[in-house]
Amino acid sequence: VIHAKRVIDAIRDLALRGPFDRLVLAGTAKATAQLERLLPRRLQGKLVRTIAMPMTATKKEVLAGLLTVQGRMERDQENALVEGVLAELHDGGKAVAGFASVLDAVNQGRVWTLVYGKGFTTKAGECGECNAYSPHAKGPCVYCGGKVAPLSQPVDLRSQTVLEVGGRVESVDGPAKTAHTKKGEIAALLRYRRPGTWADFILVSAGTAPTSTESSPTRQQPGIGEKSNRQEHLPLLTSSSGIDGARILV
Repeated sequence: VIHAKRVIDAIRDLALRGPFDRLVLAGTAKATAQLERLLPRRLQGKLVRTIAMPMTATKKEVLAGLLTVQGRMERDQENALVEGVLAELHDGGKAVAGFASVLDAVNQGRVWTLVYGKGFTTKAGECGECNAYSPHAKGPCVYCGGKVAPLSQPVDLRSQTVLEVGGRVESVDGPAKTAHTKKGEIAALLRYRRPGTWADFILVSAGTAPTSTESSPTRQQPGIGEKSNRQEHLPLLTSSSGIDGARILV
């Protein structure tokens, strides 16, 4: 017990000198169990795993054990991320899959997290007129009809664009990559679903009308290629009672 308390004091001092987010305990099963019971609540919240290791372990062996733990944690995080993407895709939520759909979301500044399998490569281009990214390396721009020129390293460039607007980029491998590729080798979690026109929000049969609608506040979103900000006044449906054949997209 005395030794365990000395170890905890040393951990506290270490936390003061250089704050850390994760704590791994290594040692014999008896020693790590005793130490875990005596950890203060603040340190218990940082504990991520305990690993069995003899007291005679070398620094090289300790480092190898820590790297193994780190690798497992990264795989767990990747699996959880991909599961979240697949769930959003299944429910028609805030996610898109496939290179063309992801590029469209990147152009609009809607990507919150870009996810792709390790080693993924593809061809793409950029419009010389509106600076929009294109899923093809040449031909007319799908946005303005301008000329598209090929880009080198399109995945790296798209990743940089996402990071510049405060998004995240994750490359997954192993089981997470296998699960991810069932829906496409690249996907994205979105900040919000794609806004549409009035017709996208509600379709009303002839002779009927919504009981109450009002204009929503102005929404601002990044323009194509981040060259300007577009303002869209989108209708907000507040009641759908009495509407015949209404179709609402959110």
